[in-house]
Amino acid sequence: MFIGVEHGTTAIRFATKYDYFELSREEAAALDCETLFAHIEEKLHVKRDDIKMFALTYSMGDGINSITPIEKTTNRALITREGAGLHVGGGTRVFDLIQSSGLRAVVIPGVHRGSGCDERLDVYSHGTSPEKIGIAYHIYKKRNKRVYCV
Repeated sequence: MFIGVEHGTTAIRFATKYDYFELSREEAAALDCETLFAHIEEKLHVKRDDIKMFALTYSMGDGINSITPIEKTTNRALITREGAGLHVGGGTRVFDLIQSSGLRAVVIPGVHRGSGCDERLDVYSHGTSPEKIGIAYHIYKKRNKRVYCV
């Protein structure tokens, strides 16, 4: 089973091909790691041993500019937390849980300074939000053509 995780501005969303749920950032911050993992298993109807990979879309991850195995990130893939909005702790809890789980996981960065994009786009952007990836993949599968997002 593959699990997608999206850290949004109000909630952290978890999805498989079959199930979906979200936790507010405050709820995620309040749970200890074992309880949080048990919650993921329960809501997504999956056991830890059946998880093949997590993919964490991480728009504010300005410390990486390509899809990166989570174990190769440092400082949660951040250069700095300054200017990144309200810090609640839910995203930190989820990132650390996935990183320490021993399961395969990748972090998918957003668009930010240093991404190598046109300089007019080098600002923080939710370029890797799940709906954008899903739309691009849907077009690719339907049309069998590459999709270039700007």
